[in-house]
Amino acid sequence: MLLTYSFAYLPCQACTAKIHCEQCQETIAAAACRLDGVEAAEANIKEQTLRITGDGVDADALEDAMDAIGVFL
Repeated sequence: MLLTYSFAYLPCQACTAKIHCEQCQETIAAAACRLDGVEAAEANIKEQTLRITGDGVDADALEDAMDAIGVFL
């Protein structure tokens, strides 16, 4: 199953003038991948989307994981 989420993101220290680095995308995807049921995740900062492949993804756990890194779904 493919799920797509829209998000707002608080920039990291390396991001300037609303231009986000690739590390931000990797951080968001890695946080999602650590969750049970997530097989793969891809974040796109410019489009402000997070695409997750997997079954049984817990929406509350995903929201908590994203909140912890400054991403608001």
